[in-house]
Amino acid sequence: MRNSLSIKDCLIFDIGGGSCELAWVAAGNFQVGVSLPFGAVSLTEQFAAKDLTAANLFAMQRFLQEQFHNLPWLRQAVKLPLVLLGGCNRSVARIKRTEINLQPIDSFHGFKVTTADFQRIYQQLLALSNQQRKEVPGMEALRSDIILAGMTPVVLLQQQSSSPRVIFSESGAREGFIYHQLQE
Repeated sequence: MRNSLSIKDCLIFDIGGGSCELAWVAAGNFQVGVSLPFGAVSLTEQFAAKDLTAANLFAMQRFLQEQFHNLPWLRQAVKLPLVLLGGCNRSVARIKRTEINLQPIDSFHGFKVTTADFQRIYQQLLALSNQQRKEVPGMEALRSDIILAGMTPVVLLQQQSSSPRVIFSESGAREGFIYHQLQE
């Protein structure tokens, strides 16, 4: 990500199915990071997020807030954009690009969305059943059941860090490894 986006200060959040990685970058340099033992699939299973009830949503939020509270360095990484990776985040980018008729919808590297827009999409998806989410323009049908659990940590990070926007990245650890190998 560092080699493909011109951003020097950010929080990077990559959520997979069973884990996620969170890193703080300042002045273009890695400061601190952590791999957390939850992801979109495991959160969906743990909190029945496919058909999320209010009680399960609150339980998931409490769980995530505890996880983030245990990272004291997050209190220093404030007002930074969140650089997002992972399948659920790609779905959000596609939904937004479809909303504004920006083609191609799958070309989202460096695409920026305000925190307010990200949270508006989250609220819209919360109000829908899994079947209705499958029909949202831009949604990957195979992610409709896990997208709420994938988006909830992002919303909480946005709130905790007062992040102004998200930036979507297609480049992750694999591309960084390749870039590093080519530089040697």
